[in-house]
Amino acid sequence: MLADFQTQEPGTLLSYSAPPAIAYPGPDSGKSVDEHRQDLVKAGKIPQGAAKAHAKTFALMGRTFEGRILEDSMMHQKLFGMGKHIPTTQDDRPFTDRVTAEWLRAKDRTLRTQADNLAALAFNIDGGVSFMPLVHSHLSLPDAGACSSLDFAIRIFSNKVDLNQWHLKEMKTHVGSNGRTYSEARVWDQDRNLIANMTQMNILRPKPATKM
Repeated sequence: MLADFQTQEPGTLLSYSAPPAIAYPGPDSGKSVDEHRQDLVKAGKIPQGAAKAHAKTFALMGRTFEGRILEDSMMHQKLFGMGKHIPTTQDDRPFTDRVTAEWLRAKDRTLRTQADNLAALAFNIDGGVSFMPLVHSHLSLPDAGACSSLDFAIRIFSNKVDLNQWHLKEMKTHVGSNGRTYSEARVWDQDRNLIANMTQMNILRPKPATKM
C-alpha cells in the first residue's frame, strides 16, 4: 500500500477537470434501481427470477447508497449482465467508448466526517469495475472462468467530499489482453467537478476447456 498525504494548500494556481464522456441529465430525471429493475420485468426483458437475483447480489450497495439510473448507461440497460441478451443504445460504439454511469448519494444522508465520506467513496467507486468489461461485451460473470481485481489505485482530488449530495459515477474500460483488463471509474460532484477516480487491473480468464 502507498498512501500520499498533503495538507490543505494556501491557494490554487490552476483549477480544471475532464468532463464525463456524455452530457448526462441531472439526478432528478432518473429512476431508482428498484424502479428500473421492475420496468425491465414488466417489459419482458428479464424474468422475475433474474430481477430477484440482481436485488440479492447487489443488496449491500442498495442498503448504503441511493442511486438514479441514467438512460444511456450500458450496464444498467443489461441489469449488470442479468439481461446480457438485451440490446443497448451503445452497441454501435467502439468498445472502449462504451460507458456505464449513474447518480449516487449516501442513503439517509448521514455521513458526518471526511473519514466517513472517503470510506463510503472508496467502497462505491470500486463496485462493478472488475466485471464491467464483461457486461460491455454482452457477457456476464458466469461466462468467465475468473474475474476479480488484481490491483487498484484510488486518487482523491478534493478535500471536501460530501456524498450526502448527488455525485455522478462513470465507468469505462481501456485495455483487455493476456487474461487481464484495465478499467477506470470516475466520480464528479453535481457541478461536474471531478473529485476522484479509481483505476484497476483485473484478471479475466475464459472458462477451462471442457474435456471430451
